[in-house]
Amino acid sequence: MQKPNRLVVDIGWSAPSTGWYKLNVDGASQGNPGKAGPEGVIRDDRRRWIGGFCYNIGICTAAHAELWALKQGLELAWRKGLRLVIAETDSQLEIDLIQKRSDQAHPFASLLNTIRRLLA
Repeated sequence: MQKPNRLVVDIGWSAPSTGWYKLNVDGASQGNPGKAGPEGVIRDDRRRWIGGFCYNIGICTAAHAELWALKQGLELAWRKGLRLVIAETDSQLEIDLIQKRSDQAHPFASLLNTIRRLLA
C-alpha cells in the first residue's frame, strides 16, 4: 500500500521587525466535527507577550476553528490598538479560503468576509 504524499515544512517562531507585532493562531477540534476551540497569542518585536486567548466554541470542524482563531486574534489586536500586525497560522486551507474571492455560497462566507475586512 502506497503512503499518501506529505509536505513537511520546518517552522519556528521569529520576532517581527521593530515596531511590529506577531499574531500566532491555531484552531483544533476533537473529531471533525467535534469539540473545538481557537487559541492565539500576540507578541511584540522583543518577544514580549501582549495578549492571548483560548476558549471553547462548541462543536465544529477544525477548519472552522482555525478561521475563528484568526478572527478572534485580529479583533484582539485591533482592540489593543495594534495595526502593524503579522498573522501566522499553520493552516494552508485557511489561507487558501481567505485568498479565494468567489465563495459567496461557502458555509464560512460570513466569517471569511469578516476576516478579510480585518486584514484590510
